[in-house]
Amino acid sequence: LREGWKTASKVMQNTGDYGHSILPANKRSRNFYKNLAAEGVTKETPVQLAGALGARMVTDLGTDGTRNLYWRYNHPSQVTQAGFEKAVGPAINQYTQPQKAAIGLTAIGLPVGASLGTMDLTNLGELGRPKGFAQTYSEVGAEDRRETGQVVPELTFFLSRTTMSSQPSLAK
Repeated sequence: LREGWKTASKVMQNTGDYGHSILPANKRSRNFYKNLAAEGVTKETPVQLAGALGARMVTDLGTDGTRNLYWRYNHPSQVTQAGFEKAVGPAINQYTQPQKAAIGLTAIGLPVGASLGTMDLTNLGELGRPKGFAQTYSEVGAEDRRETGQVVPELTFFLSRTTMSSQPSLAK
């Protein structure tokens, strides 16, 4: 077991593998198993393989490797990003990171954001909140719950907005 653990640790360190998913769901994870086999840890050495899988499992749990893979291909933002990377291809690599971000924001981010209904750029008086939507930290007894005297929570709302926080208020 100890020998398999050491071999897996060495393989993970030398390959620059980040994510460390125990599932062979992507190229990096499959390469981990290929590199283990190259080091002699296979089904023919089951005790070493168990040690190697234990090391990979602990690393996966500690770095959220499998969860990050799941999130990467499940969350709408990440699916959009993956689609953008496929559509643009390697030509995007000639740009700097801020330029890439601006291209992605313009091409995908703004249209998708506008279609979600979580922001209204024409409603600047309410910091881009959709018209008629209430927020939960207005002044107690305020006539208009769309206004707030608390700037910091409002900015936090703006920066962390989700589709759930944009549901119409039933209290009018």
